[in-house]
Amino acid sequence: MYYSVRNRKAVETLDPVMQGRVNLLLHNLEIVGEDVLVYSAKRTPNEQDDLWGRGRETEGRIVTHVNDSNSFHVHGVAVDIVPVDGYTLIWDDNERWETIAREAIQLGFEWGFQMWGFDKAHFQLRQGLTIRDFKKGERLKDDPINYIRYVKKEVPVVKPKPAKPKPAKPKPKRQAEKVGRPRKLHKPKKKTRKQAVAKRKKKRIRKLFFLP
Repeated sequence: MYYSVRNRKAVETLDPVMQGRVNLLLHNLEIVGEDVLVYSAKRTPNEQDDLWGRGRETEGRIVTHVNDSNSFHVHGVAVDIVPVDGYTLIWDDNERWETIAREAIQLGFEWGFQMWGFDKAHFQLRQGLTIRDFKKGERLKDDPINYIRYVKKEVPVVKPKPAKPKPAKPKPKRQAEKVGRPRKLHKPKKKTRKQAVAKRKKKRIRKLFFLP
């Protein structure tokens, strides 16, 4: 909301029970897409007298019909809420007023326009108490209400990612065998005929003389 900081400061001046209910209303309005300004919250008796004097004692149009402590604003149980577009206040959009009123009524608020036929911005919470009761010092009772709007979030359909093929494990490298210089194979030389004859003679001599 554009006026979230100002709204928070205004709500902090209200009756404790009223604070919780107005915060809940602001939450629900934000959920349905309504941006609003808490135009007026709790007033002092002097501030209420100044408003009552407009159009009567000073120039301007009449904005209230009660003075001093005869207003629910003075007792912190009434607020004026106005729809906004950015930082611009919108006073003539009936559809937006009806949206705000519908959310407020479901939370137990009374709407000024519904009661008197004017004052669309006015919303009050009495719990059956009268202005005389508030003057005597009675206060709102904490009656938790469960009407809370929640954002319906669509759960996105997550498509399963295709499984990535597992990388093949690298084969362990075989250690290169240490190979020395290849040995030269000595091919037996062919014996000559003379050598063969001489070898046979030696064998005969050994046999004759029993030589090893």
